[in-house]
Amino acid sequence: MTNGALQNSSASAASSHRQSQTVLNDSDVPLWQVPRNVYRLVIASIPDLELHLGSAGPLGAHLYGELVAADQELNSLGISTGETFVLGDSPLVLVTALPTGFDPDPASSPSVRVVAPVVGDDGNYVDAPGARRELRRREPVRVFSALDSGLLLRDLYAKVRLHDRS
Repeated sequence: MTNGALQNSSASAASSHRQSQTVLNDSDVPLWQVPRNVYRLVIASIPDLELHLGSAGPLGAHLYGELVAADQELNSLGISTGETFVLGDSPLVLVTALPTGFDPDPASSPSVRVVAPVVGDDGNYVDAPGARRELRRREPVRVFSALDSGLLLRDLYAKVRLHDRS
């Protein structure tokens, strides 16, 4: 990396840290977090995807074909996905678009509310319990501890099949 590229990279990282500080430290925007270990719970086997998507009309065949192509590309790079796929941004669909009619919260996916962290100048969380109260968000961050991947996948498969019928 050239010296100029290093400076640009550092400037970009610093800008990203400032943006994180603005959102977490200075904003009242409600935040939900789906940690990586939870995010990866929305996983489907290739045979399951073939059965439910590949045979679900043109849209399903297209979606399944894209997954197969991605799998082949990864394999050509020496990366094996095994027989599963973690399905992208699907957890966000689950927690935002599939609430119950009686409560706007995503009832199917348990979460806890935690004190919002403070982001330091280096982009890392600063352990400052009780300190800088004026910088603490009024609302805690909702952190999801599990996802109802069964509901999410059944909903996906049903919507693709219903689209084929219309």
